[in-house]
Amino acid sequence: MYRKIGKITSINEIPYGQNIIISGTIGSGWFLRVPGRFEKRNNKLVYIDVHGCMVEHDMNSCINLSILEKVY
Repeated sequence: MYRKIGKITSINEIPYGQNIIISGTIGSGWFLRVPGRFEKRNNKLVYIDVHGCMVEHDMNSCINLSILEKVY
């Protein structure tokens, strides 16, 4: 089970380099309880999941994410 502990609705609110779990949308991409971290690369927003899969988005993409934590 997961619990919401925060929200990201703007690029300025992204905790770059921190390991987090997200659910929601970035541009046309959808994420459901995906652990990983955000990075900036070549003026792009990149989300790298725990398996190393990278999803790249434009820095002007709309963003609406919940930050989650796992509840045991």
